[in-house]
Amino acid sequence: PRLSNRHANIAVSVAATVFTLLAVEGGFRVYFAIAPMTQGFPTNASANWVRRYSSTNSLGWRDAEHSKTADPSVRRLLVVGDSFAYGDGIKRAEDRFGEQVTARLVERTGKTWESMNASRGNSHTLDEIEFLRTMLPYQPQVVLLLYVFNDIDYLHRVTPVLKTSRFSLLGVLFSNSHLVQQIYLLFIRSVGEGRVDSVAVYKDDELVSQHLADIKRFVALASPQGARVFVVPMDASVANSGGLRSGHRNFMRLAEKAGIPVISTLEVFKGVEYRDLIVNAYDHHPNERAYRIAAVHVAGELIRRLVESER
Repeated sequence: PRLSNRHANIAVSVAATVFTLLAVEGGFRVYFAIAPMTQGFPTNASANWVRRYSSTNSLGWRDAEHSKTADPSVRRLLVVGDSFAYGDGIKRAEDRFGEQVTARLVERTGKTWESMNASRGNSHTLDEIEFLRTMLPYQPQVVLLLYVFNDIDYLHRVTPVLKTSRFSLLGVLFSNSHLVQQIYLLFIRSVGEGRVDSVAVYKDDELVSQHLADIKRFVALASPQGARVFVVPMDASVANSGGLRSGHRNFMRLAEKAGIPVISTLEVFKGVEYRDLIVNAYDHHPNERAYRIAAVHVAGELIRRLVESER
């Protein structure tokens, strides 16, 4: 009663705004608890998705348990990589790239193949070398490095990060508020989508050559044990940009020059709508269809190259 009309109106407006924000926050929490989704960024919605759909084995991989004593009648295919190999946004592990390649090898060769996976999100080539080292005692016959064009992060940062301290006001709000996270994702999408060539760094010959030296270490690590190793570059965004960009071409050129065995999937997405190849509007990881398209091509190339090597 002591407030003037002006102050009373301000108080009501503030209270209404706070109530609305709390209601929206609560709505997001309920929605993402019921229908979790990956968002290509470490949000609470993505964490809910991991808790619901991802389980790990004793080594910490999103994979079944495997015996170190290999059955000589079973061939093993190991996929190593980051969130692409892990299958961010892919609810069923059997729909991931590695499992789809393995299924097609079984179908087309009539032999028994076992799929193995050693991958983790936000990893790069140096991490993947250690992943491979961990899995070599399991004696894979074929190793695929599912290469993504941010694996160079340890030399030049490509993956966007939230530039704020976890102890700052924004950091605290981002960590605890679904609403703040969704506003941030909307902002990132509005200012960044389609405006930045994410593979432009790969036009730097010196940098890419330094990076490829580490990829050669990956290949050399498994080869002495008799495993066939192939690097499989994947980037569904070529469907959105109308084809390979200069960074893609430079990577492929220098990889060939370095003698790195490559099975490229960069050309297989031509003619497909980009939105039909990604998990959702916020998470541009490949979806089941993209992995299926890539797996058909890679399985065919594997069969051709393995047969040629046995002649």
